[in-house]
Parts: sequence; C-alpha cells; structure tokens
Amino acid sequence: MAITLDPTRLPKLDILSLAQNGLILRAERTTPEAGIPSFLTRAGWNELIAHHRHSTTEGGETEEQTASRLLPALERISARLLSEAAREAEAQGQQDASVFTLETDLFPSSAQTRLVLVADRTHPVACALIGTPEQITQLLASSTTEPGDA
Repeated sequence: MAITLDPTRLPKLDILSLAQNGLILRAERTTPEAGIPSFLTRAGWNELIAHHRHSTTEGGETEEQTASRLLPALERISARLLSEAAREAEAQGQQDASVFTLETDLFPSSAQTRLVLVADRTHPVACALIGTPEQITQLLASSTTEPGDA
C-alpha cells in the first residue's frame, strides 16, 4: 500500500542530532526507493540486541555480529510496521495521523510497538521512529522541539 506523506504537516525533530547523539539508530541499511527512513530508539535497539545475542562458551556474539544477523529481519519488520500504519490510517480516515500503536512481539518488554512519523527539522524529509510506547515517550521528552512543533 502506498501513501503520500507531507513532511510539512508532521511534527518536526532534529533527526540528525538524535542520530549523532546515539538516541536513534537506522532500522535499515538503505531506505527502499518508495519508502521513508526508519529509526529505532537506542533503548529499543539495546533491548533487541540483548534479547537476540547468542551465548557461547567462547563469550558470545559481539553487538556487531548480532546486529548483522538481526538487520535483515529488522528491515522487513520496519516495512511491515509502516504498511500496517498506512492501512490503519486509511481505515480510520486519518490522513494526517502521525502516531500509531500496534500490537506486536517485536520487543520483549512490551506487547505494543509505537511508530511515530516525524519530519526532520532541517530537511523536508519524513522519518519513522520505532520503539515501545515508553521508549518513544522518553525519546520525545529528551529531544527539543521548536515552538509549535509536537
């Protein structure tokens, strides 16, 4: 399902600063041609790495090894979450919806996954932030918004 997003109508965040400060990480290696960049909260990433890291008698996987193994699945999950959000927005008739809470088993700590559509403050680019409701709330509380931004 394809939808069109108008970044000027989305809440604005400094995505670059959030990424540079390690508060969000890419949920994909490259953005699909018709897609939007997806980011996971740092807390969500840490939770997934800890949950999926293999233990061995030699000390276990490194974060990099676990990430390499998880990233292809995370890319598919991100695309699926965006698709579900688009379907939900269409079903609800919410053309300008930017916050979606979906029932998933992505994060062991929560049966809900929150997807928030935002725009980068300095570039006209829509982005998706993914995490548990608590992780997203903490992320948004830690980021600064300009007056009038949500």
